[in-house]
Amino acid sequence: MSRTKVIGGIVLAIVLGIGGMIVKSKLGYTKKGNLSYASLGVDAKHPDGDVLIAKLEQPAKKWKRDAIWWSANFQAVDAQGRVDVSKGAEVVYISETAVQSAARSVRKDSIKKFSAGVAGVAHDKLWGATEPWKGIEQHPTPVCKLKDVMAIVGRDLAPGKTVRVTFDPRFADFYAWRVMSDEPKLDALYAFSDCSLIK
Repeated sequence: MSRTKVIGGIVLAIVLGIGGMIVKSKLGYTKKGNLSYASLGVDAKHPDGDVLIAKLEQPAKKWKRDAIWWSANFQAVDAQGRVDVSKGAEVVYISETAVQSAARSVRKDSIKKFSAGVAGVAHDKLWGATEPWKGIEQHPTPVCKLKDVMAIVGRDLAPGKTVRVTFDPRFADFYAWRVMSDEPKLDALYAFSDCSLIK
């Protein structure tokens, strides 16, 4: 009887473990140390991209008081401007003074990468500028939001299709959203100021 109970207990533990994993995958969960989507006030699976960037300002300011938004890299954005975090999404904030510091010890924790995924938003890794950055200033607030860009791009998107949207000043000559897609074929820049297509 004792052997039967032990085997039964092991089987039950395995079943409960598998069941828990299935429930987590269906309902979503937050890995320990990650920011939860509930705490940010955004949808856990398809957060609004503009809102996600804005909501991450608070934890960024908690990290460094002079934190400013720096870049975004969303692998899958739908016609409504919602991000599929299961495909990969990253929002970067920087410490305006720390990235420009001459001291390596200060720069070693000068970049905060928020990586959004199915288990919440990871943000605990240390990132820093290897060399002092020069001429850093806060980006202008986009008048043309991500949602506005997708209202334009979405006209040519088939139902359920997504595009990649990025902004990174290291690789841009303009304040603009870069939208990329294989189907339809697209690689275009839309200005922060008025959503105009930059050629």
